Amino acid sequence: MHIAQTEAPSAQKNPLQQSDSTVEEREQPLSIFDFSQKNYLQLPRLPIPDLADTIETLLASCRVHDAGEPYQNLVAKANAFLHSTGKELQAQLRVMDQNEGYPFNYVQAIWDDLYLENRLSHPINTAPFFQLNADRVSGETLTARFVANIVRWTLDLREGQLSVKGGLCNSAMGKQFATAKIPKSKRDEIIQCDDSNNIILLCNGNIVSLPVVVDKKVVDPKVIEEAMDYVANLPKDEHAISSLTATSRDIWANERTRLIDHNKENAALLSKIDNAIVVLSIDTTVDSSSHDQASQALLAGDITSRWFDKHQIILLKHSGRVGINFEHSCSDGTNWIHFIQDCLPSAEPEHSHHNEHSIALNRNEYERIQFEMPTQTKQVIAEQAFLWQQQLSDVDTHVLTYTLWGKSLAKEHGVSPDAMVQMAFQLAYFRLKGDMAPTYESAQMRQYFCARTDTIRSCSSASKRFAFDWQETIGSKSTLLEAIKSHKEQSKRVLQGEGIDRHLLSLETLAKQQGYQEPLFSDPLYKQSATWLMSTSNGSDPSLDIFGFGPVTHKGFGLGYIIKPNSLCVNITAFKSAGNAATDFSQALEKVLDEFYQLLTESASLPHDTIYP
Repeated sequence: MHIAQTEAPSAQKNPLQQSDSTVEEREQPLSIFDFSQKNYLQLPRLPIPDLADTIETLLASCRVHDAGEPYQNLVAKANAFLHSTGKELQAQLRVMDQNEGYPFNYVQAIWDDLYLENRLSHPINTAPFFQLNADRVSGETLTARFVANIVRWTLDLREGQLSVKGGLCNSAMGKQFATAKIPKSKRDEIIQCDDSNNIILLCNGNIVSLPVVVDKKVVDPKVIEEAMDYVANLPKDEHAISSLTATSRDIWANERTRLIDHNKENAALLSKIDNAIVVLSIDTTVDSSSHDQASQALLAGDITSRWFDKHQIILLKHSGRVGINFEHSCSDGTNWIHFIQDCLPSAEPEHSHHNEHSIALNRNEYERIQFEMPTQTKQVIAEQAFLWQQQLSDVDTHVLTYTLWGKSLAKEHGVSPDAMVQMAFQLAYFRLKGDMAPTYESAQMRQYFCARTDTIRSCSSASKRFAFDWQETIGSKSTLLEAIKSHKEQSKRVLQGEGIDRHLLSLETLAKQQGYQEPLFSDPLYKQSATWLMSTSNGSDPSLDIFGFGPVTHKGFGLGYIIKPNSLCVNITAFKSAGNAATDFSQALEKVLDEFYQLLTESASLPHDTIYP
């Protein structure tokens, strides 16, 4: 989402300029700094939706939650907005969208602000995770190869060797590694280093910088593996500075400033971490190989062995499982899957990306990073460690692995696997809570230049009819098919650039910036419709076993799911203090999935016009 050294949206100082590139130019190497500024694939610009269509879709969404007087009040406010303030703000959006440089679409700068100005702590709130398929990456040897491949991938990227996949925008690919989000007062900053040659290893508060690139050659993976063993056997650091990366951004910004003011050499040590290609975190606290414990550890886990300002590869040492916790500001899931597919180690060492270039390294080239720390910072670390344990204890996590059906059976019967899972979420929540949940499903928008995501509102009038029909047991097949069809149609509109949530966000942001007290945006039903009680995202890829993230609202559920040919994996998160339990949702969901299985196996075929790609 962000560019290196991101400027505030109002400042048009960004050096990135859109290119009127020719075919010949697109065939030239793509350097690390070209991705954000040149439209090599000549992708279209993200369109601004029609205002009347957005209002119509909004009202239909809101009516699901209340069709009485609150809805009538909302209709009046929406119509007034459409013909007055909204018309003016829409015109301003169109003028702003004529800009040739950054921002490259109408919502880019606003979306950047959401991440850079967010003051919440990263873990649980904004940082999602993947657990990698154990058949591809597990244990220290394969983890070392994976990290070495990431280093090689980053070097190839700098030299213009990125593989372009599927005609999608690659503007975020240059910001995957050697990038950090620096905590600042009120607004963080993204920095990027184009010549970094080290990685950071982190375990139990101990930080080691390991040089992994010498004369453009990558060290032998065995060097990384030996360094992993070295850092894992160091005594625990009781004042782990890494813990502060898990605190609120303002607390971390204050303590980072205090560290630098206390000893100027601390600034150089921080830069060594910030500029590193990637962080390799070794977690020695998780003894079990259960999915639930792995999910908890990869979502948040031991903060003395994490650095949440950067992407971090996490090895759960005792089980050998490997995951990645992502700094979400610069990119999204399809970007991450892209580099994972490129960097997964071959089963045979001689086929690894780095083999022909690798070199050895002596242990005396390891650099321990140890800060000269003021007493007050040590006190803050102790206080925040206590508060973190309280926060962590409130997070309930459960992984449902369902094996009766998956993508193959759904497609065999002519229905969309994703739509089936989304309708299963709708019914499970309705049976559990007795009401419909405003639902966010992430839609990737990389078919447009520098676009990222928009929202599919899976909770609709059709899904409500389906939920009421099926509220106790299997209901009519037709209500399910109607809900699937409605989901298909809405998804298509969103992917065509007609989603409403980024559009409404942009209009609301403009209104606030200009001092408008717009009644529509303060309406209770308007707010309710976008209070996501289910935040969902499909992370399906053969390289992944689990995909998860925290709830986006206190009373909500976070639902990351992977649809495999013959099974489903759903990572469920909730806050205990809200009265929610991940296992309760899992049980309700499993019952629905069983009913869908019964429907699929008893039906010769469902109508093929319900197929959703």
